[in-house]
Amino acid sequence: MGGEHRLLVVRAVAGGGSDVLRTVRRFRDVSPLPWANGAGETSEFVSFPASVRLDPEGAPWRLSVARLTAVGPFSPLPDVRREFSPLGGDVSLRVDGVLHEVREREVLSFSGASATELVRLERPCWAVNLMQRTGRAGDDVHLVSAASPPVATRVVVAVAAEAEPPDVEALDLLGPGSAHAVLAG
Repeated sequence: MGGEHRLLVVRAVAGGGSDVLRTVRRFRDVSPLPWANGAGETSEFVSFPASVRLDPEGAPWRLSVARLTAVGPFSPLPDVRREFSPLGGDVSLRVDGVLHEVREREVLSFSGASATELVRLERPCWAVNLMQRTGRAGDDVHLVSAASPPVATRVVVAVAAEAEPPDVEALDLLGPGSAHAVLAG
């Protein structure tokens, strides 16, 4: 797997190097769900309950990929820290009145309680979203754009930002073998 910034990695800040990543869930096999505000759809890779099984030491988190097709408000999500990264284009978000130009594969972190709106969309694209419950111990999971998993950190799962023939398609969920077992059961 080559290329700069080809993964969006969910990682814990502390400890234990990464295993070899393999496809644990195909994006095409995940049924989309409506957004909380009904304005779009998202495909949930890891739910809050599944994250506890994947990462029992951390605060619950959720990982999804949303299709961005039109400007508009985000759903308010109090008590959640959000990390957002567009794939397939640059976007602009207004968070609590402050404009943020978010380039493809950059990661923007903000409070789910913030008034957030997608105000510019060059073309329809995807957005990887990591949401973590706040106010609990273990608030250490982050979304990182990387060419390969950071060696000094434990990789929980990763989203492929591009196709990596022969067996990885863009937006597939990658992880160590243990992630496949947890998400399948």
